[in-house]
Amino acid sequence: MTYPWNPDHATFIVTRWRPSQKVVLDEDTHRSKWWCRRSAFACHRRRGQNVRLASQLTGWQIDILTEQEESERRQKEFAERTQLFMETSM
Repeated sequence: MTYPWNPDHATFIVTRWRPSQKVVLDEDTHRSKWWCRRSAFACHRRRGQNVRLASQLTGWQIDILTEQEESERRQKEFAERTQLFMETSM
């Protein structure tokens, strides 16, 4: 499958990883995060070649995570913020 070049880098990146379930683009820092099902994960991260190439072509940092990795990240962030809140409210 080929993906046509688009001079709008955000559009090119979104088009390339269309099977992803959730996409977050930060145009200020040129970072993108992608969440996908485990079944699509291997396809995206296979040796990282496609991700590295897209990153080099666009100048964007591209991170691809599974739903489970994102869930674990959110749980850790929640625990850290809860702990910080508890420490500052005493």
